[in-house]
Amino acid sequence: MGGFIALTVRYSDGQEYRGSCWTNILPEGLFSHEFYFKETSEAHARKWLDRIIKNRKKDKNLEELWGGWNKLAPESYGIVLVDYKTGTLIAGNGYTDVLKIHTFPDPAKIGKFIRLHEAGLLTKVEIQIEEDKRWQWRDASEEEVKAFVDFVSDKVYFDPKEEEWSFTSLRADKGVAHLPLIEAGIKLWFPKVLNFDRGDLGRWKEAREWVESNFELSAKEKKVWAAWIREEEEARR
Repeated sequence: MGGFIALTVRYSDGQEYRGSCWTNILPEGLFSHEFYFKETSEAHARKWLDRIIKNRKKDKNLEELWGGWNKLAPESYGIVLVDYKTGTLIAGNGYTDVLKIHTFPDPAKIGKFIRLHEAGLLTKVEIQIEEDKRWQWRDASEEEVKAFVDFVSDKVYFDPKEEEWSFTSLRADKGVAHLPLIEAGIKLWFPKVLNFDRGDLGRWKEAREWVESNFELSAKEKKVWAAWIREEEEARR
């Protein structure tokens, strides 16, 4: 599923992009493992965004995927703002949580988990198990996490040319299909982080105040922010 979400990226040199994208491409796209390492984050974001824009210009089918939003203001699912100039990350939406990762049997998710685990960037790791015919979550032991990583490490690989993770073989794909789901929190290097759900009115107001203090907004963008906050306020009545 998923839908459109506003996306703004400002680089440390002041260059910025205001646009939108489809939520589904964020978790393993912009928020791939490189994003969480300070030394590679900005270069990765620039390369990823440039590649998306370039492909969009060549493929008309990507117009629907990318959307037509060009404002620093929430759209549909919310907003993601990555500001390398001030070291700020704002993610207000009900779809993509930049502070969590889960290992659904997908090579990109598994590869991302491996890299973040190796770097010691995972927190509160939980595992889903079946007890009394019901699936439940509990804290994962270090042994369980190590066993998982050891098992999947040789079953996925990262292709730097294609910039994507893949299974080493169909057999490897089938080999991880039976594994239990593991979910974990992720440590972020950004000094300021606002990560919240769609219905968190207080955080939306804080995000708008920060944006207005750190960016030049057009009258239209201010109007959109005001309408968004008003809608959130009415939803709470």
